[in-house]
Amino acid sequence: CPGGHEPKSCSYNQETGQCTISFQKRQCNDCPYKEQCHPKMFKRVSRKTVSSKSNQRAKQQRERSSEEFKKYSRFRNGVETIPSILRRKYGIDKIPVRGLIRSRFFFGCKIGALNIKKFCRYMQGQDKCVQKMAAA
Repeated sequence: CPGGHEPKSCSYNQETGQCTISFQKRQCNDCPYKEQCHPKMFKRVSRKTVSSKSNQRAKQQRERSSEEFKKYSRFRNGVETIPSILRRKYGIDKIPVRGLIRSRFFFGCKIGALNIKKFCRYMQGQDKCVQKMAAA
């Protein structure tokens, strides 16, 4: 229980992978997390059924909302652009050669072309920075 209450009973069903927890009805009525938990109320007890998958999903959602995960996702977005560029601009999905050595050479040339293009763009940007600094 998120409110810290001890359950009256607990059982696990292996077929469905769900855990059924029973609490005293008065415990759930006084709990501040009642609206989030949504237990099923009976005459004397309240019952909550939770699956292990829903528990894992909740953990993953909490991790995704953290700042550390957002930093990793930004980094991954940058990494994923390289295969995308190689597919769209350099056409590495359609390699016109056969054999391991030839296909590795073909792929290496495509990577080299991408790196040279990036380096040229970087050097052009450096020239602009030098000109701005000289003018200031």
